[in-house]
Amino acid sequence: MSANFPDTETPEARRGTVGHYVAELLLNDRQPGDMAGTPPYRWDKSQAPEWMSHYEDFEDIEYDLLGGYVDYVYEQMGKNSILHVEVKVDYSAYVDGGFGTSDVCILTPSVLDVIDLKFGRVLVEAKDNPQLKLYGLGALEHFYFMYPNIRKVRTHIVQPLLGYIGVEEYKPSELRAFGDVARNAAIEARRPNPRLRPGEKQCAYCPAKAVCKARAEHNMRSTQILLSGPIEGENALSTEELGELALKFPEIKRWMAAIDDHLVDRMSAGEAVPTHKMVESRTKRCIPDQDAAITFFRSLFPPEAFLTQKLKGIGELEKLLGGPKAARENLDFQSLIYRPEGKPQLALANDPREAFEPCLAKEFGVFNG
Repeated sequence: MSANFPDTETPEARRGTVGHYVAELLLNDRQPGDMAGTPPYRWDKSQAPEWMSHYEDFEDIEYDLLGGYVDYVYEQMGKNSILHVEVKVDYSAYVDGGFGTSDVCILTPSVLDVIDLKFGRVLVEAKDNPQLKLYGLGALEHFYFMYPNIRKVRTHIVQPLLGYIGVEEYKPSELRAFGDVARNAAIEARRPNPRLRPGEKQCAYCPAKAVCKARAEHNMRSTQILLSGPIEGENALSTEELGELALKFPEIKRWMAAIDDHLVDRMSAGEAVPTHKMVESRTKRCIPDQDAAITFFRSLFPPEAFLTQKLKGIGELEKLLGGPKAARENLDFQSLIYRPEGKPQLALANDPREAFEPCLAKEFGVFNG
């Protein structure tokens, strides 16, 4: 179904492209004598290739996060380890035409580590991750003639923006058994009118996610099941029932957003949608030519009437001090920084962030009103 849709690049994919490019340079640039925990700032953004000029949303990247990823990679290496960066892996023996690029492979005579950098803000867990299993299979095949006696494969996912690191360990026989399952699934997927299996993970980046009837039926059915049961108490949903609904609603929101984007694309292409119309979104007023505005107001008022002096943002100030790591070690600077407590935000129970305790709950205990 997705073959009929254009392959468009999402903001997440753009960040990933730049993040992986810079990470590869930092990995190749790091020297054996570099100390762990010291981000290698050798890469000069002024030397960036032309294509990176189109990725402005990556300008304010905190390079210490990528430095931490580089540190993690090197921490996995022993005396007899060999590091391979950006390895082309071919698992077409299991999935016809299947291939990919493993960010890092670390090899010893008996152990293979496959490390994948994820630079998005949506958690991707290492546990039972099919992409990493296939990359593990491809890496086993790729390095077989040099390392025929590998007994253990470890797959790693590192997500710097979330502070997440996940590791899973497999025997080669377990990966090959998964490869057989993947082979059968790929054969079924290529048949005419294959059975569609909608779900949060597999639908997330599918280009047909807005128009897929199987996804629509899946989402409608799951919500109807939750709401069709008996309502406990005086026509009020219990906390447990609300929690079950909250589990489903993020996927419903993503589905509705995909539909909204698709309809805007169709109407932008000239197609009429009887139930909707396009309108211009609200925007904030701005003054693009600041110099012209200053000249105008200077002719009418003294400078203090229309000009203000403002401290630069924390990120810019950290650069003045030598980067985020140097700024963190500058106690005088740290004493000036205040991070207000955030508002409570709902998250899944397996979210890697620490559970939030509001100030009142910390000071007086939990209130059960």
